[in-house]
Amino acid sequence: QIQRSRQTAVFLAMAAKAALLGAVKRVSAPEMEARREAARCLKNLVIGSNARKSALLDQGAVNSLTDLLEGETAAAVLIEAIPTLGSLAHGEPKHAVAVCSPGVVTALLKKLSHPDNEVVACSARALRAIFSARGQDDGPADAESVIKKDVVEKLVVLLDANGSTPLSAATILASCCKSNEQKQWILDSGGVEKLLPLLAKRQDVRRLVVALSALGSWTSGSTPMSNKVCAATVTPNDVEQSLPEYFLALTRDGLPDVKIGAAQCLTNLYRAGVEHPRISAVGQLLPAVLKIVKDDAASGRCPAHGFRIVARLVEDDERLQQIAANFGITEILVKRIGPEVESSVEIRDGALLALAAMASKSETARKAVVKHAQWSHILVGLQDPSAQVRRAATKFVLSISRSVRILRTALVESSLADPLCKMLEDNDLEVRVHAAAAMCNVVMEFSPVKKMAMDLGVIQKLVIGTRAPEGDFRLNCIWGLKNLLFEADSPNASVTKSRVMDAIGWSHLRILINDEAISVQEQALGTLRNLVYGSMADVDNTVRWCGGKVPFYSVLRDKMSGPHDRCREQVLYILCNATASATATSEHKDYIVSQSELLGHVVSSLQHTDPRVTVAALWCIINLAWAESPGAAKRQHVLLNFDILSILRTLLSGLDLDIKDRSKTTLEQFYSCGNVPPNWSAM
Repeated sequence: QIQRSRQTAVFLAMAAKAALLGAVKRVSAPEMEARREAARCLKNLVIGSNARKSALLDQGAVNSLTDLLEGETAAAVLIEAIPTLGSLAHGEPKHAVAVCSPGVVTALLKKLSHPDNEVVACSARALRAIFSARGQDDGPADAESVIKKDVVEKLVVLLDANGSTPLSAATILASCCKSNEQKQWILDSGGVEKLLPLLAKRQDVRRLVVALSALGSWTSGSTPMSNKVCAATVTPNDVEQSLPEYFLALTRDGLPDVKIGAAQCLTNLYRAGVEHPRISAVGQLLPAVLKIVKDDAASGRCPAHGFRIVARLVEDDERLQQIAANFGITEILVKRIGPEVESSVEIRDGALLALAAMASKSETARKAVVKHAQWSHILVGLQDPSAQVRRAATKFVLSISRSVRILRTALVESSLADPLCKMLEDNDLEVRVHAAAAMCNVVMEFSPVKKMAMDLGVIQKLVIGTRAPEGDFRLNCIWGLKNLLFEADSPNASVTKSRVMDAIGWSHLRILINDEAISVQEQALGTLRNLVYGSMADVDNTVRWCGGKVPFYSVLRDKMSGPHDRCREQVLYILCNATASATATSEHKDYIVSQSELLGHVVSSLQHTDPRVTVAALWCIINLAWAESPGAAKRQHVLLNFDILSILRTLLSGLDLDIKDRSKTTLEQFYSCGNVPPNWSAM
């Protein structure tokens, strides 16, 4: 009996495959009825069967169906053919990839203008399935590029259609309109107004959830859209309410999906900074969101969306992060990232993002996270096959690494140095960027993890990263090298500096000093600043590494003549370190004073509008004029030719206390050497 059943199954599979092959060939038949029957056969065969969907792909049916859509006008054929493409989107990732391409999407979008309403409805449903299938790692390709203004306007019109077409149109607009330009098209086309009827029907949960999802997507990162939504009203139960009031009511009294959707909208409005009493009262919103997440978790529901809302709501707000930590949400989040729990990519990603957001500023939240987190869970996250989860895990490590206490305790015991170093070579750019940012904290002098990272080759990995074409990654890597050298006072400081200099080379550091990104320039100069910090031997070794005083000081002179204040400030502190009074001989001081252009830049910086630049310039002048240093009187005479005393008089009359104190110290050097005229007054 079992053998007979197996034989029957094999026979049926072979028959289905033969039927598929025949139907694929017939969809291009010249007779309309033959095409209709072939399309109908394909539709019936693939629905509910991933094996047949795979066979369909093998036969090139997607191209055949796309060609059919391009040339077909008969509604009877299209109504049978289009659902097959939508069915593929519900299959395995490889099936969805095949249909989520600009070619297929463009063909379906054209059919939204077909005169037959059923063809329009079928096309909208297929597009809804395709766009809903996007967003997974290694999943469907991005087809958003074909969503232009005319397409958005057509989809907005369909929000007024009958049946389920408005739901499909709203889902497509929510899924594919991510740019501010696309959101502006929705706004200009009256999308918000046309969506309001779906929102007002509170008893129709399906429509309400779709409408909330659409508004949640449209308002994300868009201030104009958020302002429009904030000003809109609905009249559920014949009582007019502003949308923020309506959303807040839904978070308290609604089904879980409705609560989450409403909370998402409120969170976006809050982040956009819109003016409304219900939005500004975020202290009411956060507990409501946290309760939704706890209730969902307690009932066994998937709270991934709620996790992301928590992350979005508390990011960059220390007070809200503390509220979330005190609410007891940390334990729920930690449990969702453990290897012993079967969690989807969305849940693991959402939980790690929420933990990262909660720990980004609040030390209280960091302590709560470390108390409940098992570092083995984080290690699993860093090695997750999903790039989406690895991104969230490196964000979490970045947040935790901002705590000096945790760097000195928990991270030492966690063995995170090894996987974090490996993340610098991850194939996902965002993972590399976050890992490099975390490494900036890990390699600070006070971090015991620094030596572990250095033993794992972090210097070479960061240097390689500074050669990357991606600006953010390049920036974080040079920043990491700068931090690794910061105040390296340990006995091995000179060894660390030599290793960095050998790895990066002066020619490459000079390229970074002139990088197209000003932020990279600043950190590259900061790296040079830290190399010359310390003893006179450190200064001389660095200058020799640069090829001598001429190339070293020429680069600094050129950067001083540029327009960027932060770069000028860094150069001034490089000069300060090179001439530090406690260690410097007169060699570098005399050389700087002999370079009139460079010295002129230093003196002119005393009158800079940015007080940070002025203070840095004063430190330079103090070092150059230091009375106890050999040759001080001669250097002071050169500075007097730049009318330095008049400049100091002006600075002493200012209000900035730091500038006034440094100016007094500078003036004392001139008094000590007798280089202040008898009748001269600082006032």
